[in-house]
Amino acid sequence: GGATGPAKIVNRNGSIDLYNTNTEKHEIIKISTLLEMGALKITSESTIGVKLLLPIEGSEFNQFPEFQFTLLDSQLIPQGSRPTMWIFNQLIKFRDLTSSFTRVTVEEVDSGSFAFTTDARLETRIHVPSSMSKAMSTVDISKFETQGSESIQRLLEKELEPALVGFRDAFNIYVIQNSQEVEAAQLQPYK
Repeated sequence: GGATGPAKIVNRNGSIDLYNTNTEKHEIIKISTLLEMGALKITSESTIGVKLLLPIEGSEFNQFPEFQFTLLDSQLIPQGSRPTMWIFNQLIKFRDLTSSFTRVTVEEVDSGSFAFTTDARLETRIHVPSSMSKAMSTVDISKFETQGSESIQRLLEKELEPALVGFRDAFNIYVIQNSQEVEAAQLQPYK
């Protein structure tokens, strides 16, 4: 899954409706998160496509629901000291690409025991012109990258836990509604 997007219906007023099927449900959501990197605070406003892949009856590979999240658009709004914001704005104006794709899957590990797995990929490419590289030779880029990675990791841990709990709870409802051979009570709370 994940290679195709939803069919779209463009309305007369220009709005877009996403077409759902028996095995795929689609939604577009907007989220805003705060990322702190030392003296710099960055608000990320993102538009994310959400796809819920439902099990296909008789399939040995697609036995449980799967969520997929794809970054469609994002804006970064920095806050901080003038020098920090200047450096950030100089770097970000050369941002070539930011992409993100996340899958949340369920796998039965033992009879009646499940593992929830999140596989996420986040990539940002920045092209820094040679003239800018010389001007930034005194800036410790590796420190900036490390702070950024650590901040993103903290953010993911903070933001992802409630999402995984929600996914587990939705899976619990799915099991009850679909009369699987698994009792919902066997699903353990997230710790």
